[in-house]
Amino acid sequence: MSALGLTTSWEVHFARASNETRVREVMTMPLGALGLAASALFGKFPAKEESPNLHRLRQLLETGRVTETSYAVPGKFGSA
Repeated sequence: MSALGLTTSWEVHFARASNETRVREVMTMPLGALGLAASALFGKFPAKEESPNLHRLRQLLETGRVTETSYAVPGKFGSA
């Protein structure tokens, strides 16, 4: 939980499709559009986080660890 009691939440949905698994991420920002604007002011663009988040999830599921941390919050995954 953040200092202000506002948190961003993510849901990850998996669906089978012929020979693959489709993965979709849904992010919910506190305060809606105002929260999105505030994130942008701090240089965190939620739409740009989705692809790196899914990439890290894939790494974690396939290898058991996260190695790509270029768009992560500094220090979130320790030193890479």
